[in-house]
Amino acid sequence: MNKQEAKNILQGHLRPYKKWDYKNLKELIGGEHVTKIIGQSGTEYFFEIYVNLVNECDVTLEVEGMVTEVEGRRYCPPTVHGSFCIAPDSSIGYESTAV
Repeated sequence: MNKQEAKNILQGHLRPYKKWDYKNLKELIGGEHVTKIIGQSGTEYFFEIYVNLVNECDVTLEVEGMVTEVEGRRYCPPTVHGSFCIAPDSSIGYESTAV
């Protein structure tokens, strides 16, 4: 996996979700959201996004994005990962360095 290319894909595809409001992101909870993307090198990647509550007592959402290589290892594939948390007022409280 070309880690820099995967990181660029992650940033380009996860960053727009930071502009979504809490209500719209909450609608993604429990869904499977996977997109196949072709990098500049011609390598195919999967971009996956998951949205979940931080825990049962906290209504903050964690938005997590991952990029893996389509033809890569099936068992424990190399992954580039980034995430952020968003509160009900749509303010971002945490953001990983990858985003």
